[in-house]
Amino acid sequence: MSDRRNVRVLVFPADDVALRAEVESSLDRVSELESDADQIDALTSELRPWYRSVSVHVRDDFGGYDGEAVPTWYVYRDGRVRPRNDELDRLYRALAVARDTCRSSMTALESARSVALAAGYREG
Repeated sequence: MSDRRNVRVLVFPADDVALRAEVESSLDRVSELESDADQIDALTSELRPWYRSVSVHVRDDFGGYDGEAVPTWYVYRDGRVRPRNDELDRLYRALAVARDTCRSSMTALESARSVALAAGYREG
């Protein structure tokens, strides 16, 4: 759950730690957008490459409690709440490891490039 910018975000499945981390990271980037609709569209777009069925929905006032000042967004990894699927969970865990490996590799390459340029090597 996140409470950024006065928005509460609930992630489903709740125990998908990698999805939660991606949502938190994406929320940091999209929170600068003006409208909730733009933020939801941007959040969905950022998550889509890794979660092809992801959907983000605003909880209807009817589904909340009287006097709730903070809107709630639901992020569904599989587009909706589904029964547990061990094979799908294993796939998403593997994709999360791949995503982390790609990011750390890119960071290492950028660092090596910076050091090489500082040492006088030219690119190309």
